[in-house]
Amino acid sequence: MEWLCCHAVHVALVLFELKLLLKSSGQSAQQLSHEPGDPPCMLQMNFVRLLMFYTRKFEFTDPREALQYFCFLRDKKDSQRENMFLRCVSELVIEHQEFDMILGKLENDEPIINKVASVAENKGLFEDAAKLYDLAKNADKGLELMNKLLSPVIRQISAPQSNKERLKNSTLHCRMYHSGHIDRHFDIIERLKLVPLNQESVEERVAAFRNFSDEIRHNLSEVLLATMNILFTQFKRLKGTSPSSSSGPQRVIEDCDSQLRSQARTLITFTGMIPY
Repeated sequence: MEWLCCHAVHVALVLFELKLLLKSSGQSAQQLSHEPGDPPCMLQMNFVRLLMFYTRKFEFTDPREALQYFCFLRDKKDSQRENMFLRCVSELVIEHQEFDMILGKLENDEPIINKVASVAENKGLFEDAAKLYDLAKNADKGLELMNKLLSPVIRQISAPQSNKERLKNSTLHCRMYHSGHIDRHFDIIERLKLVPLNQESVEERVAAFRNFSDEIRHNLSEVLLATMNILFTQFKRLKGTSPSSSSGPQRVIEDCDSQLRSQARTLITFTGMIPY
């Protein structure tokens, strides 16, 4: 009679929706149980157990179909008072890794996706959680997790021929080849206001350092090094400029030279003052 099981489950679903199904009070109960005080012929069904047992057969091969069945658990709570629908969806998404396919059907229900992301984060699955927060349009939380993921990578010592070393060398090559990008990178550093670029802002940036997150403080040395490398590249580019016969362009070059040297001294001063 195995072929009738599918029909039996769907009959139970209809009775459940019509509030005609007698359900057991605890989820740890047997599939069919008899409660003290009930008539001898009366049995109560563990509806949550029935549904989870039934969907287990296809939840990983057809997760979107399983999601339809999990909707019947939207008002059910487990022993920790956690919503059973959210719990089942979270486990399905994290195990299946098909975020867009499964949660795309819930794209207008961002609280559900945020809940799934929170479960992934609590399990230490930060990359998955970051993707889920992005799907839920929770950009701030996604960026927070990305900072946690990137922070230890930035501080790693690059081994020869490692992926990080290749990336670093490729980036340096592109910056040296396309010299116009240097100014763009420098503009970003100026906007971030992580490091001072003039003596007047040194004290302010030292004070602000104390309020930075650990991810920023631990990697500020990389930012300082990158900034100093940009200044050095600008300095070499300046020295390679052919001076004009007129005094105007020559004076501009001298002013730029003085500014670059001043900015470099400012970075050195700041480095010696930060309490880290």
